[in-house]
Amino acid sequence: MNFQMRNGVSAQVWGAVAVVFLAAASISGARAEYRLSVGDVVDISIFGIPELRTHAKVNMDGEVSFPLIGETRVAGLTVPELRVQLQKRLVEEVLGQTATPGRSSLGRITPNEIVVELAEYRPVYISGDVVHSGEQPYRPGLTARQLISLAGGYDVSRGKTGTDPADLRTEYAGLWVEYAREQAHVERLKAGLTPSPSSRSPQLAAAGSGRLLEVPASQGTASRFYEKLLVQLSGTPVSADLLSQIARSETDQLAGAEADFAKERQYLTKAIADADNRLSFGGEQEQRTKSEIELSVSDMTKIRTLFDKGWANMERLASSRRDVFAARNQLLQTSVQVAQMKKEREELARKLDKLEDDRHLTFVRELEDANIKLTTVRNRLQSVGEKLAASGVQGNPHAMRQAGIKPSIIIFRKTNDIASQISGGEDASLLPGDVVEVMLRADRKGE
Repeated sequence: MNFQMRNGVSAQVWGAVAVVFLAAASISGARAEYRLSVGDVVDISIFGIPELRTHAKVNMDGEVSFPLIGETRVAGLTVPELRVQLQKRLVEEVLGQTATPGRSSLGRITPNEIVVELAEYRPVYISGDVVHSGEQPYRPGLTARQLISLAGGYDVSRGKTGTDPADLRTEYAGLWVEYAREQAHVERLKAGLTPSPSSRSPQLAAAGSGRLLEVPASQGTASRFYEKLLVQLSGTPVSADLLSQIARSETDQLAGAEADFAKERQYLTKAIADADNRLSFGGEQEQRTKSEIELSVSDMTKIRTLFDKGWANMERLASSRRDVFAARNQLLQTSVQVAQMKKEREELARKLDKLEDDRHLTFVRELEDANIKLTTVRNRLQSVGEKLAASGVQGNPHAMRQAGIKPSIIIFRKTNDIASQISGGEDASLLPGDVVEVMLRADRKGE
């Protein structure tokens, strides 16, 4: 039994040793494939010559300095490749001084005496919504989650103001009221762009004077707009009484604008109708005057014939001529008046067209401005909402997840002088020199 136990323990020990060996081999293989870059630190030593041991950091030019050969390019090389390069350059070097007791001053360096090791990886960097942004040492197998932990964890309040939560809640509630007002304003302008014929009824005009809410919904366009607006605003966290006041105000403004437009339009329409009546009368008068002229000319022709025969005197001929001149003068005056009435009628028609065009353009411009303001308020709501959420989950990862705050992790990596951007999760593996940017985003709810 003891023999079996020993064999069992022995098997467990050897299994553990095998795991450690495989892990070490894996790390060793990774180091062998790793290519040096700016910021890495290498140890270079020659057996038996401790004064030549060099602990060198790869400089901005990708080089390290070694006493016997000076600056040498190492960036882009693996550790085995660097060892081979140093062996080629040092193996024929003759030492000019006695290195250690028992070693000739003219001794040569053999390849096996050169040792090159990767002492430190270049650091990684982290920025954004973490407690301590900046440089962190790299360790093989480092993940984004581990790096965030090294940086002190997430900081949901980073970059936010230190406003008191009570003030934030007050500002947040006020912004929702402003948002409801702007949304109602936008809906009123949209309704104004597409007025129905019934919106110009006397009932709507009466509604604009303050009796709007006394009219049943089935009897007025304004009442239907009011009820529709209340439904649209019901999705905002604003009290029903305040929403009712907002809807009443916007509906009254819509009713007033429609009533004013209807009055102006009615005035112009009536003026055009009056102008048409005057034009009709003037046209009839013009025709009568022309008929009178024809009769007067016919009479004057007959009198002239009688005068030529001596049967009519000069006074009668002169009187007929005066009648013709008077009729022609009357025709001229009537024609001028008709032309003036036509011009006035055209001006009234132009004003009517311009009234509708100006109304449309005014609503379009105001709607554009209102949409911009609505977007601004929405963005402010999101910002204050994130601050308010941050004030309640600071230092509590579980609360952060419950509040819908999620990390966005972007890894900036440079490989062979080619920069790349990688979107990864918390378990993304990192490489030396990576720059990790962390941003916390809150899901917008209730909008």
